[in-house]
Amino acid sequence: MQNKIKKCKLSIPIADLIAIITSILAITISIITYFDQKETFNTLYKENLSIVLKNKETNHTTEFIKGFGEVYPSFFTIENEILISNKSTLPITIIDYNIKYKDVNNNPVFYSSRIKDVIIDNQIPITIDGRNSKVIKIKLFFPLSNKIHEILKKEFSINSRPLYKEFNKAVLREGVDLFENSIEYFETENDEYIIKYKNDINYPIKIINFVTSLGNEYDSEIN
Repeated sequence: MQNKIKKCKLSIPIADLIAIITSILAITISIITYFDQKETFNTLYKENLSIVLKNKETNHTTEFIKGFGEVYPSFFTIENEILISNKSTLPITIIDYNIKYKDVNNNPVFYSSRIKDVIIDNQIPITIDGRNSKVIKIKLFFPLSNKIHEILKKEFSINSRPLYKEFNKAVLREGVDLFENSIEYFETENDEYIIKYKNDINYPIKIINFVTSLGNEYDSEIN
């Protein structure tokens, strides 16, 4: 008896096939649309702060204050302007900030709370509207080495408040800057000057950290 093998063919009506393809396309389009909308939402509504050093002030008065013995015999202050930009569409509120210090060798430095970097012209919290910016002014404290301290105390007494420009110039005339980088100093007309650095420049770094009401943190280096 001969076995007969029947071949079964699965046939799908054209209408059903078109319906399946249409469903797959609809799902694909929905997925693409979802990710596009998510990216747009994150771009427009997710917190996004930009922090930029806007201007280094030179016409302010500095504070020449007593430090900590031989380690840092004195400190001085610099005032800087920082531009904070809200790149999202919703307001962002800054509820706290912290400023950390690294020395010229990139080592973290911590010192007494009586010497504290501060925002001097705005009170926390600070609210920045969407697509808007604010300029804040901060006062930063920097330690002086024994060498620079000895130069400065010839002209300025501790706890005095000289103009920063004159304070800085007193050191530049000695062939160094306030952080002991070697320079060549040239005075020009109208009480101006030019400096040329002899070697690689080493500056201490301040890192400012802002905390928003949503708990996000934003950092920027200031040097």
